[in-house]
Amino acid sequence: MTDLRSMNEAAWDNKRVRTWINGVFISHAREHLVALSRFLVADTLEHEWSEYIERFNKLESKDEFLKKQGFESLHDLLAHVIGWWDEGERVISSVQKDPNFKAEDIDADKYNADLVEKYKKVSDAAIQAEFESKRQRYLKLVNELPDDAFLNQEIESWLALDIVGHFDEHGIR
Repeated sequence: MTDLRSMNEAAWDNKRVRTWINGVFISHAREHLVALSRFLVADTLEHEWSEYIERFNKLESKDEFLKKQGFESLHDLLAHVIGWWDEGERVISSVQKDPNFKAEDIDADKYNADLVEKYKKVSDAAIQAEFESKRQRYLKLVNELPDDAFLNQEIESWLALDIVGHFDEHGIR
């Protein structure tokens, strides 16, 4: 068996190698998500969410995709993701200050409607820039979390739902 760390760096640029790695490791880990890892969260932010807008723009049936997602536009979908990422960051910061912190239940339908309304007058370019900025900020937060943060049920569940689960729910493959 080959040690993946011993592979030539250029091999990672090969689309077939990346697809194989993604299928064997990433997709399998997502499918059987028993415990969350920093790697899975960071990988989802770094390689899935980073290509989200580009993948959307390449879709032939954008309206059909948006209808399935429950949104009228990419703008509204990004507002939804940004808002939940903000909430996730708030919860994680609160748990880091107080390990016993528990997030309040949120009426998701109302929260989503409020997010769409909040960003209604923001331009498409500005919301896309904010999405990218928040994605990078969340990736930095995940990479800087202490290892034991992933053992905290509240943090783990927020990251699992907010990053990995949310991409699986709204993902473009």
